[in-house]
Amino acid sequence: MRGNVLVVVDLAQRLGLAAIEPDKASVIVVVECDNRTVGLLVDAVCDIITVTDDMRQNTPETGSDIPKSFVEGLVMMDSRIISVLSLPALVPEEAVQRITEMAAE
Repeated sequence: MRGNVLVVVDLAQRLGLAAIEPDKASVIVVVECDNRTVGLLVDAVCDIITVTDDMRQNTPETGSDIPKSFVEGLVMMDSRIISVLSLPALVPEEAVQRITEMAAE
């Protein structure tokens, strides 16, 4: 990533939670989505897992479309429920383009 400008999005704020103040435990997770590379600022990373299509379950109806628009599905693993986030919904191309243009000014 050296020498490249990377758009970094505060994942908590994007999900409607309070923005985080980065500290020593904070991590920027670099993701590639639709031929774009973006950083997601997160509190911490505890596990890296491989998820296959057959492990995914549909997102249940919650009565609100807002959280569901960011979640592609669920994975049940070791008595945990893990949300599979939709990167295109979290980081729309127009937003990345706008931030990239602002950084270039």
